[in-house]
Amino acid sequence: MSCWVMFTYVEMLRNCSCKSNLKVSPYYFALYFKSYRAVDKMKGFIEPNLLIGWLVLFVVPVIYSQKIHEEMNQKEREQVFMSSNVPDYEIVAIHWPRLQKRDAQNKSVVQLTAFGNHIKLWLDPTKGILAGKKTPTYIAKTGPNGTIIRKMSHLIYKTMTRLYEDLSEAATLTLNSNQDGRKKITGVIGKKNIVIHSLPKRLVKKVEKYRRSIDGIPESDYDDHHYHIVYKTAPIHSIKPLRYLETSRQRQKRFIPSVVYPEILIIIGHDLYQLFNKKTSKIIPYILAFWNGVDMKYRNLKNPKYRLNIAGILLAQDLQALEYMAKNMYSDGKLNIDNTHDDSGKWLFKQDQYIPVNSYDAAITMTSNTLYDPNYPHQSILGIAYISNICIVNINEKTMYKTAIILDNAGFGGIYTAAHELGHLYIGCQP
Repeated sequence: MSCWVMFTYVEMLRNCSCKSNLKVSPYYFALYFKSYRAVDKMKGFIEPNLLIGWLVLFVVPVIYSQKIHEEMNQKEREQVFMSSNVPDYEIVAIHWPRLQKRDAQNKSVVQLTAFGNHIKLWLDPTKGILAGKKTPTYIAKTGPNGTIIRKMSHLIYKTMTRLYEDLSEAATLTLNSNQDGRKKITGVIGKKNIVIHSLPKRLVKKVEKYRRSIDGIPESDYDDHHYHIVYKTAPIHSIKPLRYLETSRQRQKRFIPSVVYPEILIIIGHDLYQLFNKKTSKIIPYILAFWNGVDMKYRNLKNPKYRLNIAGILLAQDLQALEYMAKNMYSDGKLNIDNTHDDSGKWLFKQDQYIPVNSYDAAITMTSNTLYDPNYPHQSILGIAYISNICIVNINEKTMYKTAIILDNAGFGGIYTAAHELGHLYIGCQP
């Protein structure tokens, strides 16, 4: 019998049609041996066909869960992986109890196992400094006479997003709950370079049905385990927080505040917005988690301390809504980075009637389009910013220099770049 079972195991590995990195563990076969012996003691024998049934019962869910991307349509794959290419990924059960276990500092304990690592996060809810319920969101779209910008005052509140962080793991997560109580988690664990993304809604019940059986989760704990996709991202320099921020010597002659709160207008290009299917319920949690990750890089700074504040979020509804991007885009989608950056200040100055220029200290555009410098065609560009120009507006020239542009692929890869370019704006400036 043991030879027959081993042959079955080898044949399943040989004939497996799922992703090449799938590993069907012999552990699951050990479960069958244990069950086989138990039944053998009771009945004296067991038919091979019954054993095959048990093998299928346990192993098929493993295979199914590892090829879930094949169940997705192209749009779903792009929304989950932010690319048409499927990276190495796993489906994991995130243990986020209904009744939270907390330590003495009132932190929530959340656990998961991904890529062979057991991860325990001690999550703090953020204190509302980065953004609040009334943080304005703006929708920009092309009108008959130019761009029309509409203010949406309570959009962040309507998304019902809660923001958490674990500084020791460089983790920043947003949490939403569906009407059925299922949690939707979006975020990144920086020290592990792991991105967490919710499953497409139509596949959640399928995954739960198959995975709960192999994970051995008792029915009483179903509501505490939430299945999500995790995949690796490029290193985001999570262990390299900013150590200092060079400032003007004249600062010593002035009052130095203990905490500086840079107010940032976040502008989302149409290309990046499209990756989230232009749904505010998807992109708002991402923006909050992303910029909380940027804020965490400034936490080590002292005298003064820095805590970022989102002054507003501007979403481009169509390709022409951000004129400074549309006019400087090549046919292949690349952006002429210098021209785009220069024109962004002029464009924002003209939008003063919609978004007052004195309502933010810096405006940072996020795009997934390739940033291109025709003078250096083979150079990869991640971002651009003026040096020492935080808060600078030139009324005579009708432009501003408190602007930056960063590249981000919707997988948190631009966190370090955003922190870096924001630092450029601050270098040499007085708080």
